[in-house]
Amino acid sequence: MSSATALPALDNTMGALYIGVVLSMSLWGAGCVQMYYYYDSFPKDSIYLKLYVAGVWALDTVHQGLIIHSCYVFLITNYFNPLFLTNLQGTLKDMVIVTGFVCFCVQTFFIMRVWRLSHKNIIVTATLSVLCFVPFVLTIVYFAKMYSLNDFTQLNQIFPISKSINVLSAVADVSIAATLIFLLQRSRTGFKNSETIINKMIMFSVNTGLLTSLVAIASLLSITAWPLTFIYITFYFLVPRLYINSLYATLNARNALRSGTTGDTGTGSNSVSLGHLRGGRNLGVSGNAYGLDKSSGQIVSIKVTESMHDDMAKSELGLTPSESDVEVSYDRSLRK
Repeated sequence: MSSATALPALDNTMGALYIGVVLSMSLWGAGCVQMYYYYDSFPKDSIYLKLYVAGVWALDTVHQGLIIHSCYVFLITNYFNPLFLTNLQGTLKDMVIVTGFVCFCVQTFFIMRVWRLSHKNIIVTATLSVLCFVPFVLTIVYFAKMYSLNDFTQLNQIFPISKSINVLSAVADVSIAATLIFLLQRSRTGFKNSETIINKMIMFSVNTGLLTSLVAIASLLSITAWPLTFIYITFYFLVPRLYINSLYATLNARNALRSGTTGDTGTGSNSVSLGHLRGGRNLGVSGNAYGLDKSSGQIVSIKVTESMHDDMAKSELGLTPSESDVEVSYDRSLRK
């Protein structure tokens, strides 16, 4: 393909690059706000989690800086220099490997949630880990092959790798979301407040997995339908930003889940396991519910402590829950 033939398509590429940078910058700003909210709202989180959040934000910022530099070089430094449009900028190449690291780091966090919720199921966790690791390895391969290229038109040689990355990334995101939904469905207790919280968690898992999957699919469709226009660059720039915002939203959702419960006080309480009331599952939320104590045949009023609610949120987020008690108040008016 001659440079003259490629120039119109590459002119469209610069438009896609500019739009992608602008949209990506907006999401980067949203991520900064979410990160500030996280550190302000959860000062008691472990130092490891805080360092992880800071590290992911640093990668995200580096990614944003790389694509801004590329946009500046193409549209400002080489303004009115159409021959430069065929040049494959070094910062665009570096952006690819940073994208791979961001996606893999965030997917690892969600896999840890599956590890906790599945009670450390090795088969499920290993399967999801492989699904996430393969596109990461392919990204490294794509980056290595891309670094030896100097012209946009040469990217046709490695398009199959790019398509594979998009397909496998979408499959990994959908698989993680589907696994989380299945595990949450299995954790239902039958009590009103816990059902509300689990429903919220399921919807949240669907939304976080759906966004990244849709963008990966959009990138795949655009690179297949318009391989010479590189419209897929717009979507590709957004992929790490959506992963980052999904991570922050998941961490910050603990306050939203907490505000969705109702608190009440109880008197004359005895400590029992929730498993006596519902199939041995130790799940619950802050608030009141009613159930049948099989040992006494009494209908009891159940108040789940705030710490139990936090444990549920922690487990769903992949964190280590602490021990909690469930207070059971025997209401005389409810006895059989």
